[in-house]
Amino acid sequence: NVAGEGHYAVLGACDQDCHDVDLTLYAPDGTRLARDILTDDYPLVTFASVGRGRYTVRVSMADCRVEPCF
Repeated sequence: NVAGEGHYAVLGACDQDCHDVDLTLYAPDGTRLARDILTDDYPLVTFASVGRGRYTVRVSMADCRVEPCF
């Protein structure tokens, strides 16, 4: 939940089994605001909120060494 207007950042991180993780950020109305789909294991998305609400971050592990990959 975002408490109000402001600038925010969301950082993801993989462990040693992961090579690529992606983040996609959605506004409370479902609009995609930002995404980091670069081939890296430290994705970062930043956004400026326009008010209170529940923002959603979708995490996708695109590449890992050891199953299960989640």
